Amino acid sequence: ETSPEPDAKVFTVPRWALRTLAAVFFSLVAGVILTEVFLTFDRPHGGWDAWAIWNLRARFLFRGGEHWRDAFSPLLSEIHPDYPLLLPGIVARGWTYLGRDAVSTPAVVAVFYALSTIGMLASSLALLRGSFQGILAGIALASTPIFLRHGASQYADVPFGYYMLATFALMHLAGISKSRRAMALAGFTAGLACWTKNEG
Repeated sequence: ETSPEPDAKVFTVPRWALRTLAAVFFSLVAGVILTEVFLTFDRPHGGWDAWAIWNLRARFLFRGGEHWRDAFSPLLSEIHPDYPLLLPGIVARGWTYLGRDAVSTPAVVAVFYALSTIGMLASSLALLRGSFQGILAGIALASTPIFLRHGASQYADVPFGYYMLATFALMHLAGISKSRRAMALAGFTAGLACWTKNEG
């Protein structure tokens, strides 16, 4: 059992119950991976925003050469040229490493962020409130259908949510531990959230 913050209300549960809950959590995570794979095979290019905004912009970065700035052309005003480049940049970098613009790259990035969000929620709550509440929160998120659909959509919403979750968890940790590092990291993750989607 982890040591939560002093003022937190922690449920005391038997070790066997905690282990059973952890087994349920990890089984659900395996189910999330399978679900994301099946959803990705159903729509390999993601949802409309993915291929019309995020992956299109990644293709400008990867294929555009010196004309990559055309991604921000006023002719493309219907697809938000004001959106920032963190997600397209990650996808374009993956394509650069591969040497081609594989459809699997943005799908892998999307699944990575979905799993990372579940992990961030469970681990940060376990650290701040105790293992029982952390695992329960992870189970709740891993069981949420709309989250799973958005995770496979290749939209920027799940990455944005991941960085915001990390920011709030780090700010709370900084508040109870008076850690300057945690506060600096919170500023960094907040900046990444802004660089993911400006509407946030």
